[in-house]
Amino acid sequence: MSFITGVGLTAYGKHEGSSTLDLMSKAATMAIADAGLKRTDVDGVLCGYSTVSPHIMLATVFAEHFGIRPSYAHAVQVGGATGLARPCWRIISLMPAW
Repeated sequence: MSFITGVGLTAYGKHEGSSTLDLMSKAATMAIADAGLKRTDVDGVLCGYSTVSPHIMLATVFAEHFGIRPSYAHAVQVGGATGLARPCWRIISLMPAW
C-alpha cells in the first residue's frame, strides 16, 4: 500500500539557473524531511507531467537525477486531469474483478 507522508513545495515564480529536475529535487527533499524519512526509504516515484521538460520517462529521469533507485517509477500524463487520475487509480484498484 502507498502513503503520502510528507509534503514539499517550491515557491511560485522564476527560478533562474534551476531546471525542472532541480525544482522537483528540492520539493522531494522537503517532502522527505517533512515525513521524517531518508532518501533510502523511498521505494516508489510518481511524477506528474512537466510542460517545460516533457519526457515520457520523467519519473525514471527524476529518480536518476535525485540519486535514488526506486522499485517503482511512473510518469502520470493525462493533461489537466493528472491530479484526479491518481485517486481514481486507487478507487479502481479496490473494485472487484469483472
